[in-house]
Amino acid sequence: MRDVTDTSASEALRPGMLTDLTDTERALINSTCAGELLRCSELDVCDLRDSDDPAHQVRARVLRELLLGRHGELDPRGVRLGGARITGEFDMNRIEASVGLLLDRCAVDQTVQLVGARLPWLHMRGCHVPALRGYAIRVEGDLVLRDGFTATGPGERGAVDLHGAHVTGQVDLCGARLANEIGPALHAPKLRVEGDLFLRDGFTATGRHGEYGAVDLRGARIAGQVDLCGARLANENGPALHANRLRVESDLLLRDGFTATGHRERAAVDLNGAHIAGQLALDGARLANEIGPALHAHALRVEGDLFMRDGFTATGHCERAAVDLLGARISGELDLTRAQVTSSAGVLLALNDVHCERVFLPPEVVCPSGARRVCPDSRRTMFLDGFVYTGLSRVTWEQWLHLLRHHTEDYRPQPYQQLAAARTAVGHDRDTRRILVVQQQDRRSRGDIGNRLRRLAHAIWGGLAGYGYRTGRTALALLAVLLVAGALGVWAGNTPTANGHHAAQRTQNTLPQQASPLTGNSAPPPPMCSFVEQVGLGVDRGLPLASTGVRSRCDLDTASIAGQWFTVAIWVLQAAVWALATLAVAGYTGLVRKIR
Repeated sequence: MRDVTDTSASEALRPGMLTDLTDTERALINSTCAGELLRCSELDVCDLRDSDDPAHQVRARVLRELLLGRHGELDPRGVRLGGARITGEFDMNRIEASVGLLLDRCAVDQTVQLVGARLPWLHMRGCHVPALRGYAIRVEGDLVLRDGFTATGPGERGAVDLHGAHVTGQVDLCGARLANEIGPALHAPKLRVEGDLFLRDGFTATGRHGEYGAVDLRGARIAGQVDLCGARLANENGPALHANRLRVESDLLLRDGFTATGHRERAAVDLNGAHIAGQLALDGARLANEIGPALHAHALRVEGDLFMRDGFTATGHCERAAVDLLGARISGELDLTRAQVTSSAGVLLALNDVHCERVFLPPEVVCPSGARRVCPDSRRTMFLDGFVYTGLSRVTWEQWLHLLRHHTEDYRPQPYQQLAAARTAVGHDRDTRRILVVQQQDRRSRGDIGNRLRRLAHAIWGGLAGYGYRTGRTALALLAVLLVAGALGVWAGNTPTANGHHAAQRTQNTLPQQASPLTGNSAPPPPMCSFVEQVGLGVDRGLPLASTGVRSRCDLDTASIAGQWFTVAIWVLQAAVWALATLAVAGYTGLVRKIR
C-alpha cells in the first residue's frame, strides 16, 4: 500500500493542493490507491453530523483532489469512503474523473456540487446531504442515492437537482428521503437515463411550495422502466408527480401503495402528453388533490395496458374529473376493476376522445347503488363523448347503457352509437335497437330538440314507431287505426239522421223502385247497410290505397250533419294511416334506423 507522507513534494509538483492532511485523509488516499473502502466510524448519520472527532472527518477538497488524480494513479474501484463526516465546500463542478465515487452512510456538511461533472459512477448510500446539485451531470454507469439517502435543503431547483442529467446506467433512489420547503424535492426535467429509474421501497419526496411537483420529471427520457412502487409523494402547493411529456420505453409502475397528495388545479399526478411504451400500472395507488383532479393525463399514449384497479383510489375536488384522460390513446386494456373514484363536484372520469381496446369498468365504480330507472347516484358522472373501444368486460351492455343514460354530464349521441356499433359487431341487432331507442329518449329529455311542438311530435314518434327502430309497433298501430275505421263505419251505419235515414246508408242505385206520387203511396225508407257493409265502408274510407268495393252499395250520407262528422273523422284516420305507413316503410328500409 502506498504511504502518503511527503506532502511538500506533492505541493511542489501540484500547487494549490492541501498540505495539512490529517491522518484520516492520508488513510483515505492510501486506501483509494489500494482499491479499498475506508470506514471512519460505525456512528449513525445523525450522530456523525454533530461529531467533532478528527478521526471521523474528511474535507471535501480531498475527495476532489483524488477524483482529479492529483494523488497519483488510483485503483479502478474508485474513491470509497464510509461512516465519515465530510466538511468544507463540496465542489465537484465540471470535473472529469477517471474513477467513481462511493460514499456510504456519510454526513455531508455543505451542498454537493456536481454541475456538469463527468463520473464513471456515483454511489451515495445512506448519506445525509443538505442538497445535491447535479445539473447536466453525466454518469457513465449507475447513479445511486438510496438506502436512506436524505436531502433536505431548500432551493427552487430541488433538494436533488438532476436537470438535464445523462446517466448511461440506472438511477436508483430506493428508500431515499427528499424534502424541500420552497421547491421540488427531486428536480429532474429532461433527465436522460439509458437504464431504469427506481424511486421505490420507501422513497419519499415532500415539496411544500413546488409548482413543478415534489418529483419533477418533465420531458425526461427513460430507456428502461420507471418504478415508483410504494413511493410517497406530497406537495402542499402543487402536484406530487409532474411528468409532462415523460417518455418511458418500458413500464411506468405507480402501484403497491404508491401515494401522491397534491394541492393544485392541475393534478396530484400530471402525465399530460406522456408516452409509455409498456404498461402504466396504478394498481393500489392512492391519489388525492384538495383543489383539483387526482390524475391529469391529456393526450397520454400507452402502448400496453392502463391498470387502475385492486384498490386504486382517486379523490379530486374540482369541476373537472377526478381522473382526466382526455384524448388518451391506449393500445391495450383500460382496467378499473375494484377502483374507487370520488369527486366533490361529482365528475369521476373524463374519457373524452379516449381510444382503447377492451374496457374493464364494473358499474359499481360509478354507480354503487346499481342500475335503476331513477338512480340515487346520478350525481356521480363521466365524460364519454368520443370514447372508442372494441369491447366491454365486467359490465353488461345494459349496465353500460344505464351509465350512459344516468351518469353522463349531458346528452351526447356518440357514446350510444359506439355501444350500438359494438353490439352490432357481434350480431345483436335487437340490443342495438334498444340502445338507439334509449338514445332518443335521452335526447328528448336532455338534448336540444326544439320547441314544445317538436318535443311533442318526437314523443309521439317514439310511442308509435319506437323512433323508427321498432317497426312492429308501427304495424300494430296501423292495425289499430283500421279497427277504429271499421268501428266508425258500424257506428255511422247505426246513427239515425233527421230525415229518417242513417249516417251510413245504402246508395241510390241499390234502393227499391219508389212509388209514383199519383198512386198516393209513400216511398219506403231505405234499408240499413249490413254489418259487413258497415265494417267494409269504414275500412274502405280509412284505407286510402285500397278499396273493398262496398261503397257502390253503402256509403256515408254527407248531406246530413252526422254523415259530415263521420266523414271528417275518416279524413283524420286517413292522415294517421298515411303517417304510420310512412314510418313503417322508413323503418323497414333503414331510412330512420341508421347506425353511424
